[in-house]
Amino acid sequence: MVLALLVGLLLTTLVIRITGTLTPSFEVDDAGSALIAAAVMTVVRWLFASPVAFLESTMTTALFGPIESELTSGWRYQLLFHYGVAFLWTTLLLWTAALVTPNIRVRGVWGVLLAAAVLTAVDAFAPTLLSQIGLNA
Repeated sequence: MVLALLVGLLLTTLVIRITGTLTPSFEVDDAGSALIAAAVMTVVRWLFASPVAFLESTMTTALFGPIESELTSGWRYQLLFHYGVAFLWTTLLLWTAALVTPNIRVRGVWGVLLAAAVLTAVDAFAPTLLSQIGLNA
């Protein structure tokens, strides 16, 4: 559990650092700032995990009804909705972390959106990859 958390923190740090290097609208001066932002995102995500999951579950049920099986067409829409909410939540977390972290500047929206998209993809595939190498998340 702790090792999986550290791997997630490392992956988030790398994505923030690389995105901050590649995009002019999202600037990250050093790896330490990226690590601080990743830690802030991890703590805030942990603090608000239950309320966000509750809101997402309530909205999903209201929009798509109960989904009993992965064989129904509604299941695909529910999955897309889940990743859309995850993308919005990650964008908000990243923007918040950038506001409170020194040496990170947001000069436009595209860099933050790119970083949030990559982080959402990493969050989607990381549990499967971690379980394949023996780190159950």
